[in-house]
Amino acid sequence: PDGDGFEDQLQINFEFVILGWGGTHEAEKNLRQLFASLKRVDFPLRRVTVNAASTVQGSDIHITSDIATDLFDAIPGTVYLVRPDHHVAGRWKHADAPALIETLSLALKQQTAAPQMEAVQYVA
Repeated sequence: PDGDGFEDQLQINFEFVILGWGGTHEAEKNLRQLFASLKRVDFPLRRVTVNAASTVQGSDIHITSDIATDLFDAIPGTVYLVRPDHHVAGRWKHADAPALIETLSLALKQQTAAPQMEAVQYVA
C-alpha cells in the first residue's frame, strides 16, 4: 500500500477511472470542462480530482496525495485513464475530451474482444 492511502481512496471496482490533477485555476477549469463532456459517455466512469485547490464540479471524489503526484509524474492538468484491472489506458499532460473518449472507446473494444477463458477440467 502507498503511504497516504491513495489506493484505498481510489476504490477502483468494475469501472474506468479518470484521474485529473488540479492545482491551478486553469487546470481545474479544464477538468470541469472535461468531466462535463464525459457525461455523455454511456459507461461507468469514476471521475477523480487529485490535489485540486477546491472541489471540481463533475468530480466523483477528490484526493490529496503528493505520493500519487510523484508516482504518476503529474503536473497540474495531467489526466490518466485507468482501466478496471488497474492498468493505465492513457496518459496526457493536457488532455482534451475527444482524445480521452477515443482512448476509452479503444479500451472498451479491446476489453470486449478479449477471449473468454473457459473452465478447464483435469482428469486424474
